[in-house]
Amino acid sequence: MRARPDWRTGHRTEALYFRLFKTDGTDLGTLDGVESCTLDGSIFADVRWTGRLSWSGTTAIPWRDVLVQPWYQVQGGGAWPLGMFYCRSPKTTRTDTTPLAADVTLYDATLRLGADWTSQPAPVSIPAGAGIASTVTTRLQAAGISKYAITPTSKTLSAPLVYETGDSEAKILNGLLAAAGYWSVHADPYGVILGEPYVDPSTRVPSWEFPEGGDLSVAGEEWDLEADDFQVWNRLSGITRAVDPAVPITYTANLDTLAPWSPHTQAKRGMVITGATMRDVDAADLPALKAIVDRALLDQASVAERITITHPWLDKVQLGDVVTWWADGEARRYAIEKQSLSLELGMLVTSVGRRVA
Repeated sequence: MRARPDWRTGHRTEALYFRLFKTDGTDLGTLDGVESCTLDGSIFADVRWTGRLSWSGTTAIPWRDVLVQPWYQVQGGGAWPLGMFYCRSPKTTRTDTTPLAADVTLYDATLRLGADWTSQPAPVSIPAGAGIASTVTTRLQAAGISKYAITPTSKTLSAPLVYETGDSEAKILNGLLAAAGYWSVHADPYGVILGEPYVDPSTRVPSWEFPEGGDLSVAGEEWDLEADDFQVWNRLSGITRAVDPAVPITYTANLDTLAPWSPHTQAKRGMVITGATMRDVDAADLPALKAIVDRALLDQASVAERITITHPWLDKVQLGDVVTWWADGEARRYAIEKQSLSLELGMLVTSVGRRVA
């Protein structure tokens, strides 16, 4: 077992504070008066992180025009931002003209790309041959996003992308990114919009290991394992959408190759269970198609086993991270897909992961 910093596995002296910014990024200092705050994250959501904040005070806060950034600090360990959030306050308690309390809903920076803010006034068509990274960058700039980091790629669209009136900017950007084999657009804890290549979780190096008992175990004694393996595919095919005279690209993923450890492989089930072919996939090339189909097969297969654990906040256990979980003498790997946390001292996190190895 490798050595780990003491604060992650032992006693920690911690603090929570909240920074306030104008929506243009101007620092307004510390936000006082926060009584409680909860955050919920999911890699499947268009807005990955949302939350609820309760505030009280006597100086009105223009919630619509500010951003809130919670911070978690550990003495001798460091300080980490937990997100940069837009605020919506549908309810404020007042006495005459004095604000006393407000319930605030929080949304991370991808809210700016959602349907409520970027519903397209007319159909959108992006031609075949368009550079994916450059098109994403141009559209972000046009949407007024100044803080972004899109991993460069030379990939181009193999067929046009067409979107209807009313579609959101996020839907368009995610279609472009998927064609390159990237993650959906999301925001980092500083409010920077990211576009990054998707990496198969089975190939990622685990960022944290939860041992089975002992002094280094930081997870709660109770944990949930969900397993539903009634009908799990072990083969899935995909075909790209192509414009004549181009020939569509085809690819078939096999669970036996991608996840030989899985109990749902053809070798272990003794039969082939094939999912419905993915047709008209927007993928720039074979590697992009492979990434899309592999991910779809692994996502479907891993639905059969998910783990829910509770643990102290850890900088190395975040959405998208892969962790090693030991139980009954066996090490299994899980990709963290959802998290919930209540921002209070002794901050505990509930993490949900799907098995990837």
